[in-house]
Amino acid sequence: MAASFACTQAIWMARLFEDLGMEISQFIKIHCDNTSTIAMTKNPMFHCRSKRIDIHHHFMRDLVEDGSIEFQYCKSKDQLANIFIKPLAIDRFLHLREKTSIQTIDIIGKNERL
Repeated sequence: MAASFACTQAIWMARLFEDLGMEISQFIKIHCDNTSTIAMTKNPMFHCRSKRIDIHHHFMRDLVEDGSIEFQYCKSKDQLANIFIKPLAIDRFLHLREKTSIQTIDIIGKNERL
């Protein structure tokens, strides 16, 4: 379901950029840490366990087939989204925060850091 939502948002953003005169010259890459989801998008056979999500499954598979979207495996420990949705150890948090290019700033007049 999350991968389907990511596809929907990616397609919406690509169309927005096109409306603004910016051309998307290549496929949209979605990093996913679920190998089963990636396999479902590449396998044309219908899986009996995916009956509840068949519309989302077909939607994602169609986007992969026509070259609009590409799913790329990303280890769960390197998934940037985890910084926003999971409690993390401080070292993992700092590592992911560094990848997002978010920087610490000093509060004016105080020694505290954000």
